Amino acid sequence: MKKIIITAIFLSSFQLVFSQLGDAYHAPNTLQLSLDRQRRMNAADNAHYDNMRSSNKSASSSSSAGISGDYNAYGWADYSGMRRQEAAGRAIEARNKAYQAKVDKLEALIKARGLKRQPQYHAQLVKAAKEAGYDDINISVMFGFSEKSYEGILVKNQLAENGSPYIGSTKLSCQGDCEETLTANNNIVYTGNTLNGMPHGKGTYKTKATNIEAEGTFANGQMDGVINAKGENYTATGTFKMGKPVGIHTIITQEENNISGNYIMNYDNLNDCSYSSSDGMTFKGKMDATCSFIKGEVVYGSGIKFNGYFKDNGPYRGNWIKEHRIMVGEFGTSNDGTLYLKYGYLDNQKEKKITQGFFAPGMKRTGFQNIESADGTVTEYYYSAPDVEEYICIYFPSGTKLYLKARADGDNYIGIKNLKDDPNNSYPIRYIKNNGIENLAASETELIAKAHSMLKKQLLK
Repeated sequence: MKKIIITAIFLSSFQLVFSQLGDAYHAPNTLQLSLDRQRRMNAADNAHYDNMRSSNKSASSSSSAGISGDYNAYGWADYSGMRRQEAAGRAIEARNKAYQAKVDKLEALIKARGLKRQPQYHAQLVKAAKEAGYDDINISVMFGFSEKSYEGILVKNQLAENGSPYIGSTKLSCQGDCEETLTANNNIVYTGNTLNGMPHGKGTYKTKATNIEAEGTFANGQMDGVINAKGENYTATGTFKMGKPVGIHTIITQEENNISGNYIMNYDNLNDCSYSSSDGMTFKGKMDATCSFIKGEVVYGSGIKFNGYFKDNGPYRGNWIKEHRIMVGEFGTSNDGTLYLKYGYLDNQKEKKITQGFFAPGMKRTGFQNIESADGTVTEYYYSAPDVEEYICIYFPSGTKLYLKARADGDNYIGIKNLKDDPNNSYPIRYIKNNGIENLAASETELIAKAHSMLKKQLLK
């Protein structure tokens, strides 16, 4: 549209000049007289300005030595440039008014004659434009040279107005057996019915970058109706409404290790989605629009069951159950893809022990651990690194307490034993795996001192 306006302004400027010259044989040329008078005034102004400037030069040479050069402090101002700009502005305003008058007249003629800006009205539109004062060049820009070329102009205007990324259409409407091939700047190629230069009706689009093909019905450039799609590793069927998925969609995927997956997506209620795979895994619960697990229950082919929240399609926070083992807490995934409990508690119902604390990949113990046995014994561990014991505290139901420091005597533990009803209360001990506990000999003064020192540090932790 901007190109049309600029062309009309340049062409109408020639008509404006010719109309202003007047008839030299029958009437005074008022424009020429005005221009001559303006030139005389400018010449007089400039002459006066030159005289003032030369006098200022001589004055400056005889004045203070600190001021020199060719300058004019009080000379007569030269307004001729401003007058020319003002005249040019009036000329542009006149051309704009003349062009707008043509636009208004053309619109009035179109309305009065019941015309529409459609290819079948091409001849009548051209006639109306000529009556409105447009020349052949402007008319060809607006309406083309034929019905077909005008249709192409209308298609381009529609695409520009709608911000469509598609190019290649030459028809306003291409329905039924008619097909066009359109391309978009994101490497999409569409073949099928079109309307106003966009996919509309039955068609197929393909993406070169991701090698996806979708076939179905479209409306105003959007998927609208049942769509069958396929990519390198999946096929999908579902209904769309103006580009948005609705209802039930079925997606079949080919995954790693020849495993196939089957998604049932309910886009009307994403809390009611499901997934199953050929290796026995099932999921029921909430997914997002990209088919990622959000919340629900998954059962693996190995028999493991998880109920809770998911992150990156893996268990995140919830309950993990397999046979006699129950884990509750927050989960992570090791580099090899193995799931482990990061923090929470492990209920081993077979061993009748509940372990609470932190874990590292591979379910290695780290940080603080608390293990409660069925007989009431509570054991507290502190691990300085995964599976590296540093301190152990054991609380027996009888009231006896053991405080042990690992690797304090070679591979042996050194510590203190507190007996509930013993007046001496604390006994330095050595713990040897497979041999049990033994009291330190009175001669082992260095180890005894280490045992008491260790107890203070352990209690602080």
